[in-house]
Amino acid sequence: MFIGFVEGLLLAHENRLVEAEAVGRHAVELADRIDFCFGRPLAYSYFAETLALAGKLEEAARHGTTALGILEAKGDFMLAARVRERLTAVGVRIADRGA
Repeated sequence: MFIGFVEGLLLAHENRLVEAEAVGRHAVELADRIDFCFGRPLAYSYFAETLALAGKLEEAARHGTTALGILEAKGDFMLAARVRERLTAVGVRIADRGA
């Protein structure tokens, strides 16, 4: 799972967008099968970055919102802030939910 979401992002940076999206989506599907405290939100946030690099900002925002929701529900506001910064850097805008 961890290799998948990192590989997806790296492929996106190499402009191999179709592969990147497939690998990233698979990583999210794997992450959804478990409840590892960092695995799920990181898979969603890295996939959001991958989608943003592919120009799919609306879908990226949905995945980013999911990542932030998981982190905030677990009380990890520091990582949530970092994820928000990373997503903002690639053009993903997510409304602040007043955490």
